[in-house]
Amino acid sequence: MRHAILAIILLAIFATPASAFLWDIETVESTNQAGLYTSVAFNSSDYPAISYQTSPAFDLKYAAYNGVSWEIETVDSDGVVGQYTSLAFNSSDHPGISYYDQSNGDLKYAIYNGASWNIETVDSAGNVGQYATSLVFNSSDHPAISYYDVNNTDVKYAFYNGSGWEIETVDSTGNVGYFLSLVMNSSDHPAISYYDWTNGDLKYASYNGSGWEIETVDSTGQVGEYNSLALNSSDYPSISYYYNNAGDLKYASYNGSGWEIETVDSTGQVGLHTSIDFDSSDYPVISYQDGSPNNDLKCAYYDGSGWIIEIVDSIGSVGMYGSLALNSSDYPVISYYDSGTNQDLKVAVAYFLATSVNASYTSVTYDENDNMTIDQGIVVNGSSTFTSARVYIGDGYVENEDFLRFTNTSSINGSFSSLTGILSLSGSGNAADYQEAFRNVRYENINDTPDTSDRNITFVMGSNTLYLESTGHYYESVYNVSSISWTDAKDAAEARSLSGMQGYLATILTEDESAFLESKAPDNAWIGANDAAVEGEWRWVTGPENVTGEGTLFYYQGNSTTLPGFYTNWNTGEPNDSGGTEEYAQILGAGNKMWNDLPDVGGVSYYLVEYGGMPNETAPQLTATITVSINSINDAPSMPGNFTSPLEGDSVERGSTINVSWGESTDVENDSLVYDLWYFNGTWTQIADMLNVASFNFTIPIDDVSGAMFKVYANDSVDNSSENNVTFDLTSFVPVTNFTADVTSGIVPITVNFTDLSSNHSTGWLWDFGDGNTSTDQNPTHIYTTGGTYNVSLNASNLAGSNVSTQLSYITAYSVPGSNFSANVTEGAVPLTVGFTDLSTNTPTSWYWDFGDGNNSTSQDPIHTYVTAGTYNVSLNATNIAGSDVTIQIAYISVYITPVANFSASVTSGTAPLSVTFTDLSSNTPTSWLWEFGDGSNSTSQNPTHSYTVAGSYNVTLNATNAAGSNASTRTAYINVSAASSSSGSDDGSSHRTSVGPSMEPDTVSSSDTSVKYVMGGTAVEFDLSDGNGPVIAISFDSKDNEGLVVTKVQVLKERPSDVPVPQGSSYSLMSIDVGAVGTISEDNADNLRIRFKVSREWIEENNIDVSTIRMTRYHGEQWNDLPTYQEREENGYIYFYAETPGFSIFEIVGDEISEATEQVPVPSSLDEEEVGPVEEETPDTPGFTVIAGIVFVSLAVLVRRK
Repeated sequence: MRHAILAIILLAIFATPASAFLWDIETVESTNQAGLYTSVAFNSSDYPAISYQTSPAFDLKYAAYNGVSWEIETVDSDGVVGQYTSLAFNSSDHPGISYYDQSNGDLKYAIYNGASWNIETVDSAGNVGQYATSLVFNSSDHPAISYYDVNNTDVKYAFYNGSGWEIETVDSTGNVGYFLSLVMNSSDHPAISYYDWTNGDLKYASYNGSGWEIETVDSTGQVGEYNSLALNSSDYPSISYYYNNAGDLKYASYNGSGWEIETVDSTGQVGLHTSIDFDSSDYPVISYQDGSPNNDLKCAYYDGSGWIIEIVDSIGSVGMYGSLALNSSDYPVISYYDSGTNQDLKVAVAYFLATSVNASYTSVTYDENDNMTIDQGIVVNGSSTFTSARVYIGDGYVENEDFLRFTNTSSINGSFSSLTGILSLSGSGNAADYQEAFRNVRYENINDTPDTSDRNITFVMGSNTLYLESTGHYYESVYNVSSISWTDAKDAAEARSLSGMQGYLATILTEDESAFLESKAPDNAWIGANDAAVEGEWRWVTGPENVTGEGTLFYYQGNSTTLPGFYTNWNTGEPNDSGGTEEYAQILGAGNKMWNDLPDVGGVSYYLVEYGGMPNETAPQLTATITVSINSINDAPSMPGNFTSPLEGDSVERGSTINVSWGESTDVENDSLVYDLWYFNGTWTQIADMLNVASFNFTIPIDDVSGAMFKVYANDSVDNSSENNVTFDLTSFVPVTNFTADVTSGIVPITVNFTDLSSNHSTGWLWDFGDGNTSTDQNPTHIYTTGGTYNVSLNASNLAGSNVSTQLSYITAYSVPGSNFSANVTEGAVPLTVGFTDLSTNTPTSWYWDFGDGNNSTSQDPIHTYVTAGTYNVSLNATNIAGSDVTIQIAYISVYITPVANFSASVTSGTAPLSVTFTDLSSNTPTSWLWEFGDGSNSTSQNPTHSYTVAGSYNVTLNATNAAGSNASTRTAYINVSAASSSSGSDDGSSHRTSVGPSMEPDTVSSSDTSVKYVMGGTAVEFDLSDGNGPVIAISFDSKDNEGLVVTKVQVLKERPSDVPVPQGSSYSLMSIDVGAVGTISEDNADNLRIRFKVSREWIEENNIDVSTIRMTRYHGEQWNDLPTYQEREENGYIYFYAETPGFSIFEIVGDEISEATEQVPVPSSLDEEEVGPVEEETPDTPGFTVIAGIVFVSLAVLVRRK
């Protein structure tokens, strides 16, 4: 803590607290719960003291700083004492403390008499002094205390009258005084701020000499808790307080006519435990706690333009019971309780870091043509907020040759004056901001042959000041908006200060000082000399030269004598005391810069202020000077002149040769020059060096870049160089394609050399030799190995595009022909006219045809008419210079006459079902047949087999056809079918059911698939056979009865049982299906009996099957019965169907071949999509069941196919 206190004392002379504070935090007492209800005050030595309570001892303690450390003593330990303390010093530097005695409920007062503490009870009315006490001393050193009367909920005021305590009630209107603060004005009249709990208002009571005046300061609701009151130098009160509803810190100030209220901090629950004081500029400073969740100690202070808020301590939960006081140097000290883990009494002491500037070196070398950062390591320290600084070139400055360069930062702007060599920096910023700005300053000399004298470059912090190293003083030219008299300028200068140095009108004592000010502050300004005391005797009457009050004589006007050791720079004829009133000195502005005398009136708007040299002043380190040595170097040649070929933006053709030329360069040292030339097309390539002339011939490469550059370097004899470049576009024109060949015909193999004759700089070639071969060479060689006449094409391309040239029938290569031919028709009725086409390869040149009927031809594509029926061979002999080849096509041409239809049958009568095989006996070679069997069925097979299932007598017709025509033969009543004997049967296992059961010999069965399920009544049952080898994939039904364990077996048969006839149609698969025991499952005990199966698409296509006729037919009642069959889908080479059945027995999947008379009608995918008539229920009692069922199903199948 000693260091922090010393910092306050020592640094106060260097800075003002208008800048940002730095805080030193120290623990005063760290015993358990030390620091409750703190109050801090300064004695006349600017040493702080603190009153506070410790817990759990609940003692009143007092800590005083002695200049080295804290001395702590217990003031009162009689019971639970020390709550709500308030500390003040009287004029004898004796501390007094008001506080609450909780054990007795009393208000107590302790005063130190110089040797010990005297303690007395001020008010013992019960519960008085709890929650708030506030103590002050009046001008007679009599204490006064404001406090809260808990029992009566009143604000009370107790004051010592010299012999005893007087107590009065200030406000008793409701519950008032819970938080309060007391001050005493310059008239010894007390004033109290306090919280009106009843109304939630902040109130202010002031004593007017005869009574208390009470007013409401803020009534916005729940305002005024944790209030603190202070008076400024005009006795105007200000109050800091907490606005509970919004969680804000607020500030109310009285302006002489009313209260002005503003929010200081609204960043959460801020404004708890406030404490306020005024600095010497009447600016308020407030300490307060930022409550949950931050629990930080904060400080807000007004700097003249706005509030600055700082976090003082944020380590743990801190800031409770805070109390603030300012010392005589306006530095705040805050006592507070660390209520977190530590539970300590702490004190935060503000201090201020003086401004200083330190360069990282004293000299640096500058190389000609550089743009050099002067000092990247320069350091600026200080706590102040700055608004300006200067960097300038002093000794050695050459106007319009030397420049200070600066790139504006985020907060600092710069402006350089060539007239003065001063770089002025401006903008609000702290030391770090101006350090960054200083480190960004660069020096540049723009003269090719610079003055090599050293330059002194000075960095100065502090307003618009300048620093002269020879005097160690700072200077500032101050502008007054209106003109100012010399006397007012003197007063204004002396009212200015710079880091603890007093200002004064400048005294110019040396020629060096005069030259410096004339160059750096060239304003028409007042300086600190006059001859007002004795006319003609000019004295420096300001600053150190006037410490005696008599000034320092330096010039006698009468004989124009400058005293030894002094310097004058009077303008010609001056001073002349024109009009008898010119007694005050000024320095003339730019263009003259000499001295003149003027009257003490207006007309001058500037005054020159000097800082430094006053008694007892310590000069701050606000400046650093760096000497810059100039290193002159050999300059590079001037930049070569612009390119004259090509010009900027020209288009230059790829592959063309151009003369690259440019303007010549010069050299200030007259060195000899040579040129290097480079070309850029994606990479830089040097194409010429050591050129003595400014031109060069160059062929542009052919590539795919769109633009290119030339760059030329001018080099002097010491390898200095300068450069210039030109950018241009590259272009190409579409090629004009042309080519030739060294030979165009010959016998294979023939070798041909092709030559590209295309123009416009082709970069790509694609040859098509016409024989299926290509090449991308520019001039390829190709060998033709197959005879023929070939078109040859060349596609030449570049970036602009491509162009194709084709020479038709350009190359003829001969080889023995490959004889081949075709005919437009190969069969037909006589007379048959046939057109033959030569298909021979290898370019025959002659042809010989033999038509097989004794006729021939030598045409390439002859036409011949056959007049006699028969089958004829045809031959062609194709010939060229390489040889000949003969092709014969046997029985190629067939010439017909109309057939004569005839047929026979294997049997013409029998019992249904009756299977009949018919044999075609037609003459004259028919090529197609159409059989009509008389029962509505037909066939296009040459020798079909047909099954008659219904009794009757049938006509049979055969229509035989070939290319010459057709002929039909009909035999009436050719087939006679009688009905089979009737029987009653069902699916209950009667003798009429034919099935291959489990006892079937294994060699009879192709595959067998089995599925087992437990069948319950009223359930849907499906036997999944999709993993089997047969066509059936599932059998399903809705069970009516409980059947128990049911086995389903599907046996695909290798051969047809002898007692099972062949059904109508082509057979895909024959099978026996048993579901349970014989007759277990039928329509008697199940509904919706369905068999799902699949048929191979390959079988359908190989057998020319009409898909719409595919069906499942069931052998039952000694006859085949077509079942209603529906197509479902097609996938993976199979078409899927399902059939509805009344029971289970022998089944066969069949389909009919496609015939010209058959209309292709798709089988409907489901019953829902087709209007299919009902299927008659199968029962043993149905008369003629066997025949009717067959008729119903056959009719249904035809209906579905043709719908």
